[in-house]
This record gives sequence, structure tokens and C-alpha cells, in this order.
Amino acid sequence: MAFWDVLDGTLAAELDLTLAHFQQAGVIVFVPDGAKTLIGDTTRMLSLWDRTPPPNAGATAEQLRRWVSALGAADFQIREDATAQLIDSGPNAERVLATADPNDREVADRAAKIRLGWRKYAVPDHMVGTVLDMKKKWEGLTVHPDGKHWAAIIWENTNRPKVQQVVLGEVTAEGPREVRRLNDEHGPCSVAFSADGQTLYVGNADATISVWRVAP
Repeated sequence: MAFWDVLDGTLAAELDLTLAHFQQAGVIVFVPDGAKTLIGDTTRMLSLWDRTPPPNAGATAEQLRRWVSALGAADFQIREDATAQLIDSGPNAERVLATADPNDREVADRAAKIRLGWRKYAVPDHMVGTVLDMKKKWEGLTVHPDGKHWAAIIWENTNRPKVQQVVLGEVTAEGPREVRRLNDEHGPCSVAFSADGQTLYVGNADATISVWRVAP
């Protein structure tokens, strides 16, 4: 699976989904914290992916200021080392990097290089825990605003009209986990949480919307 930079249309990273034994990625939902991603295949599997934090993610403001100041140093190697350190600090260094002198061409070019280097820390690169087998084919994945819960619809084809249920789950350190199911007899097709996370709206095949109180 490929991740693309929407600003300039360049390829940012590729993800090997064979680790999750996926046949084909079907749904991709970014968790609000921006670090995690829920990815489901086109059959019944759901997995959680995370990004490796930058090596210098814990750098202090003082360290960041020192590296930014060094971008304009006379010594080439000092400038190179400072650039590498700031790349490995990740996007959290943006506030300090923004204080760099924009009128210094060398500094401005290095700031652009640093921001480009942050892309590798902006996408997931490893699977968290284990894959959740939903047992049935599923669709309509959405993530709660708190980033810790999710909802999806599962269904099965039988001789009767297809049966659907709304599944509520958690995002855990062991991967996605199912918590409970809601029996909606109107034929759920899509799901969405309210902005405050207190309510789940379910769009149904009979042109109705079901409203569920689902405060975690």
C-alpha cells in the first residue's frame, strides 16, 4: 500500500500488508492522533498500524534551538549534523524550526530539506499486535474522536436477505479488539461518530438513520 503526499503528489512511503496476511486493502482510516492507522482488507481482517517515533522525539526545546541555530554555522559539517538531528526530531520540531532566518538562503534550503525528511515519520511502518478476524465480511469503518474506539458493520450473505450488525471495538496495544455488537434491524450500511463522541449514527438501507448513545 502506498502513501502519497497530497501537497505535491509525490510518493511518501509504502507499506507491506503481507505482514497482516491481507489479500487486498479495502478501507483505511487514520486515528485522530495522526500516528496510528486502521487498515482492513476486502474480506474480514482488521489491523492496526503505527509509525516508529523519530529518534530525537524527546529532544528538549533548548536542544532544538541549538540545532536550528547551527543551520547557519560557518562549518559545513556542523550544518550537516544539525540538519540530520532536526530531521530525526520529527515534525514536533516545527515550532522551533519556524524561528529560523528565512532570509538566509542556506538556512532556508536546509529547513526545506528537514521538512521533507519528516515525511518518513508521518506514515505507519509496522503493525501493532495481532490482526482481528471479524469472522464475517465487513464495511463502513470509522474511528471515535478519542482515537481509542472504532465502529464497523459486518454482514453475511445467506439465502435470506443479508444480515448486518454494528460492531464496536477498541484500539489497544495488542491491536484492534471487538467490544460489543449492536443489533440494528434496519440494514446498517454506514457508520459515523458525532464530533463529541457521545453518539453513533448509522445509515440504513431503508433510508433511515439510527442514533445510538455510545459514550465510552
